[in-house]
Amino acid sequence: MPSATLDVSLGLTLLCLGVVAAVAPTRIASLRALAFPHRHRNPDAPPLSSDAALVKAVGVTVASVGGAFALLALTVG
Repeated sequence: MPSATLDVSLGLTLLCLGVVAAVAPTRIASLRALAFPHRHRNPDAPPLSSDAALVKAVGVTVASVGGAFALLALTVG
């Protein structure tokens, strides 16, 4: 596989993962709560909404980086 094709594939994969995380942050945060139940039973732990906000911020960042990487690979490679 040529490196440009690999770069575009990687960029589009990151873009898709980021979009999923940005669109459904509460569901992803709920999965995290299921995976780490002791964290969410602690009354001093941050609420699920703060986890969802973090997931959304990371998702938007990953989508931006993935889109830029794919665009760069298409134009340069």
